Amino acid sequence: MAIIFDATTRSFFLNTQTASYVMHVTEDGALVNLHWGARIATCDLRGLLACYREGASFDAAAGRLPYETPTRQGCYYGTAAVGVIQAAGDTVTELKYVSHRIVPGKPALTGLPATYVEDENEAEMKKNLLAVYEALNEKGYNSISQIVGYILSEDPTYITTHNNARSLVRRLDRDELLQAMVKCYLGIK
Repeated sequence: MAIIFDATTRSFFLNTQTASYVMHVTEDGALVNLHWGARIATCDLRGLLACYREGASFDAAAGRLPYETPTRQGCYYGTAAVGVIQAAGDTVTELKYVSHRIVPGKPALTGLPATYVEDENEAEMKKNLLAVYEALNEKGYNSISQIVGYILSEDPTYITTHNNARSLVRRLDRDELLQAMVKCYLGIK
């Protein structure tokens, strides 16, 4: 899944082959949803917020914005996804965007899996392949070309010894790896 941040429109585009999810940072730092559905190109979707800003004079525009993580803030009347009870007993909470960084891949979180799989062999294969990919990147290689070279030739010199990558790649069953790749490419489970 590609994640693109358009600094001009302050919008995040999360794209798969068939779908897009677009979030926008408003002028006051709120993160709102602009699109979830069919894949779209990176473009300026801020005009979609206009339909949320129109309405009755007694209803604050903030009450209608499609917040990513709604909270009990000011004039928001929807259901809160996050609530905090302050020391004084009030529950007004407002989340604001401060910054972000986009990290390639899916970084591991202590105690949590970095990938979703239903088969432990597949999980081990993904873990090893990702470690090989990262080791090649760290050494400045074109990781994909090097891994493809190894898969086609089974020549271990395509893979660096850095971080034990050559040993890890030899644990991969090439037939299983190729089957998994073809299934993934065709979208077959």
